[in-house]
Amino acid sequence: MDISTDDVEVSFTAGAWSAHWPATGVRVGPMVAGAELDTGEVTSAGARGQWTTEAEVIDGRPGTTARWTPERAEGISVTLHVADRGGLLTVTAGITRAARLRRLRPFTGGFTVPGDGPVQSLVSGYDSWDWAGVQLAEGASRSWWSGLWTRGPDQPALAVHATPSRRLTTSYTTSQNAMRTLSVGAVAGGTPGMWFEGPMRFGHGDPEPLDLDAAGGVSSEPVVLASAADPFDALESVAAASGLRRAWPEPVLHGWASWYHFGSKVTPDDVLRHVGYTPPGSVVQIDDGWEVSVGDWQANERFAEITMAGLARAITDAGRRPGLWLAPFRVAAESPLATEHPDWLLEGGFGPMPDLSLDASHPDARAWLRQLGETVRGWGYDMVKLDFLSLGATESTARHDPTVTGLEALRLGLEAMVEGLGPDVYVLGCGMPLGVAPGLVHANRIGMDLDGPVADDGFRPFPAGEVMTGIRPVVRNTAARWFTAALFAPDPDVVMAYAPWYSLDQARLLAVIAAVAGGPYLLGDDFDVLPPEQRAVLEDARTLAQGAPFRPLDLFSGATLDEAGHRGFYQPGADPPSVWALTQPDGTSVVALCNWSDETRRIEVAVPPGTATELWTGDHLDVTGAAVALEVPATGVRVVRVAP
Repeated sequence: MDISTDDVEVSFTAGAWSAHWPATGVRVGPMVAGAELDTGEVTSAGARGQWTTEAEVIDGRPGTTARWTPERAEGISVTLHVADRGGLLTVTAGITRAARLRRLRPFTGGFTVPGDGPVQSLVSGYDSWDWAGVQLAEGASRSWWSGLWTRGPDQPALAVHATPSRRLTTSYTTSQNAMRTLSVGAVAGGTPGMWFEGPMRFGHGDPEPLDLDAAGGVSSEPVVLASAADPFDALESVAAASGLRRAWPEPVLHGWASWYHFGSKVTPDDVLRHVGYTPPGSVVQIDDGWEVSVGDWQANERFAEITMAGLARAITDAGRRPGLWLAPFRVAAESPLATEHPDWLLEGGFGPMPDLSLDASHPDARAWLRQLGETVRGWGYDMVKLDFLSLGATESTARHDPTVTGLEALRLGLEAMVEGLGPDVYVLGCGMPLGVAPGLVHANRIGMDLDGPVADDGFRPFPAGEVMTGIRPVVRNTAARWFTAALFAPDPDVVMAYAPWYSLDQARLLAVIAAVAGGPYLLGDDFDVLPPEQRAVLEDARTLAQGAPFRPLDLFSGATLDEAGHRGFYQPGADPPSVWALTQPDGTSVVALCNWSDETRRIEVAVPPGTATELWTGDHLDVTGAAVALEVPATGVRVVRVAP
């Protein structure tokens, strides 16, 4: 049996399938499904059963669905949808068996990507704060939610993406056997365990085994596969396939946030004196430090007199929009919530922070989350940052409803919170499993913290004076997660220009990358003490922040990390991409040239025809030969704008 379209050819054997994209030469398969049970491994390979087909529309895509039904009722089933156009394949696997399920494997098999050079693998971590980047595929690796394999820029690629994630996590492992044949396996399981190397230095390991009764049937999340002649096209197409991006009427959220300068010592006066530094209509966000404790979401003694509702009114009356930080799944052990409702809570805090996590499988806990959202909306806040969301997905045998997985509990709780906030409140997620974010939040963090608060060095993840230690990994993650613009507005973190921490060129570098990321453009400095030339950097870069999609053009230009094992977010590695390109809504092309070295570099890049100027100087540039070359200062950036 075969299914062929203009874009992809799929063939089937007993319990297995293979695919070939003729235009790119990419092949996968034979792919088989499997499951890890408490009684052992089962697989669809060579099993007795049959494939059947029918015309079906999946997520708005007409096509043909092939279903593998095992002869034995407790075997592995497979569903494969082949879209009529675009070469997109959507795969799920399921099992019904009187046993305890540990993990599902929607597909496992070999793949080939033609082209020159070694195969590179784009790896993305489990949540907002995890490492993301490019490594050699020959080193064993795991990527969460999405994956991509290519031999370089402008070369064919294979891409995969799983969304929405409602019950199980999805990750992909890449490996190479002794014959140098590459294989990929999709794994659907529990949330991963967390490992630590000290404050602010952590990551996630393999998916936790589940303990689910498979007798009622368990299915993996849908995984979309596609191939394209360009790696950017390949991953963008599978990421956009779900169509779940939660849109906001404005292209970009502009504003200011209190954390990075004032930290937990922020006061109402700090907030109010920054209202005038932000453009009318922008957000003034109060971060951590306003509450009595996490879990006790009431104004502390510094904010009690003005009240949170009163502070929101003051911001609104000044023509700005009030924003508020919350960590709804993080509960301090000494909070009233922990004392009054211990049955809502689970052990397992965040590293060195001995907090508890809220169990949203409990219906009363979900009602509390909904009420919290209604309260914040009632105070007058129309933007919220929801932080430490991964805590809501903690796997635990002590969960109120043991049939609910960690990921499912987080989704249930977040849905309740968003319902309470209502449709008119902008939601920025942080510390979030990326697979849960689409459709629930408008924007989501895609990297770890840029730095620590100026007011409290105790939170700094690296020594003062080493700002590139924070900038480089933020830029690396922003590049590696460029495709998330199809899922939500990607938030690389705030922009800072504070002197003497950041030089003028470093401030420009950070501001430009934040502006072209396509997500919120939030400032984090104390503007009362920020020098005028630093302030001008932020305002100039703001003109680039229009929500337009960008691409880090040299992301796949060379091998990066190839070692296996855990990676902390701030782990050094190869330089982030140097050339970033986007097209703004008015048709203007923008190219940012980044220099990651300690010496001035001359960088040349192709540009479209038109009138070219440099952002900082306003100088007109010669585009003869459809290229420009600029001297870029050490750890700095130059920006070329080309008007058609």
